[in-house]
Amino acid sequence: SQPRNVTHIRVFPTTVPATLPDVSSLNLVPGRDEANLSITRIGAGGKMSFYTHTADTHLIVDVSGYFRK
Repeated sequence: SQPRNVTHIRVFPTTVPATLPDVSSLNLVPGRDEANLSITRIGAGGKMSFYTHTADTHLIVDVSGYFRK
């Protein structure tokens, strides 16, 4: 992830209009790579959204499956 500053990532289903959640999925500090697991609903068109609050960062995302209703 290697953020330049302290930041957090929010992972959420893509919606129209967009709705940013109040809770972070991962908190990051500069110079450290962090791993995390987030279970999130799939949004419009099968898409997910990722938001970083205060710093540029690199994200690698692996999708390991999904649940059907």
